Amino acid sequence: MVFALQRQAPLQPRPARRARVHWQVIVDVVRRYDIDGVHFDDYFYPYPEANQVIHDEAAYARFNPDHLDLAAWRRQNVNALIQSLHDTIRHTKRWVKFGISPFGVWRNQTTDPNGSATKAFQGYDGLYADALEWLRQGWVDYVLPQLYWSSNFRVAQYPVLVEWWARNSNGRHLYIGHGAYRMLENTRADTTWRNPRELPRQVRINRTFPTEVSGSVFFSSKSLLSNPLNTTDSLRQHEFRYPALVPAMPWLDAVPPRPAQNLTVTTKATANTLAWQPSPTASDGDAATYYALYRFAEEQTPTPDDPRNLLVIVRPQAGRGLTYVDTTALRGRGYAYFLTAFDRLHNESRPVSVRTTGRTAEVVVAQTTPEPVSVPAPVPAPKPATPPAPATPRPPAPRPTAGTVSTPTKIKVKTKPKRRGGFFRRLFGGR
Repeated sequence: MVFALQRQAPLQPRPARRARVHWQVIVDVVRRYDIDGVHFDDYFYPYPEANQVIHDEAAYARFNPDHLDLAAWRRQNVNALIQSLHDTIRHTKRWVKFGISPFGVWRNQTTDPNGSATKAFQGYDGLYADALEWLRQGWVDYVLPQLYWSSNFRVAQYPVLVEWWARNSNGRHLYIGHGAYRMLENTRADTTWRNPRELPRQVRINRTFPTEVSGSVFFSSKSLLSNPLNTTDSLRQHEFRYPALVPAMPWLDAVPPRPAQNLTVTTKATANTLAWQPSPTASDGDAATYYALYRFAEEQTPTPDDPRNLLVIVRPQAGRGLTYVDTTALRGRGYAYFLTAFDRLHNESRPVSVRTTGRTAEVVVAQTTPEPVSVPAPVPAPKPATPPAPATPRPPAPRPTAGTVSTPTKIKVKTKPKRRGGFFRRLFGGR
């Protein structure tokens, strides 16, 4: 579950008080509820509107010890909010992620040499949102830029922006926001959205940056469920044909859980039934929260990197044991099953495995050797933060790297006797 804040209405007087109230609400939710993350839409100073003025003159005069110009002062306010929330969330619950969906263009290259080769509205100048600074400082765990333009949109081409964000993600997760709703519009400004190949093309462009782009998010779910131009069917059958795992965030937690225990497979003519038990908690106190089961045919080399071999994700359910019935196993064929455990922050354990021979009445039990003891490098927790106030940014905390341990697996086979029978209209288009 993620606690999300969406775009606000135009700011009224006393924005500092409003920001403080929002900060308190978010921190209260983090403390009291079992959430996985806090997500911001482009929730900063409002988009410019005709005859609308941000009345922050009194606050600017009173709370500006650094004598910044108005634009820099507003960006400092936003930065203070982002840094404060990041530090407080991390101190309160280390597993809760903090991420933001910034406007798709930070700055244009004609304005700033570090900007993108675009000619569009700029989030840095128009919303006072410096997403590049948040990434540099490590104040967010991920960014989800709203790239709601097509590959051919002249002022903000999709491939140009993906490359820019991939180059500037600074080691944090980058998810791309796709404008699925644009396929439901009759716009003349960006007619490429009338082509059913556009959205699949964007996903394939993302995958040309396999180490920088961690996934896709589609706005909106209602648009995607309506299957515009049959694009949802195309994505399901091709680009998202196989399941995917959530990437880990080693700067939050790099300690994998311990592997599952007592993995057993019982083979019958109709199905292979696997059962296992949870393992003790890891050295950081984390237990496994779900499991990934991979299956390999006799002629395959086992590897977890091919999603075609990911058979199922199993999540524990109260009152039920950890089991999976593989009804797709072919009779008379041998398989290797590899099982890994995941903690709440998606670190993956070393595998335990069992291998069947194709006989229809056998029980195979996996036995693993004792796990080596490893002590993770300590990561200092940030001190509790106070509600946002202009402050000098602190450097990001050290980022540990994840490691894996491989140990051999022993297999015992018991043979049983056979039994018979039985976003914003002008910028993105209408929403």
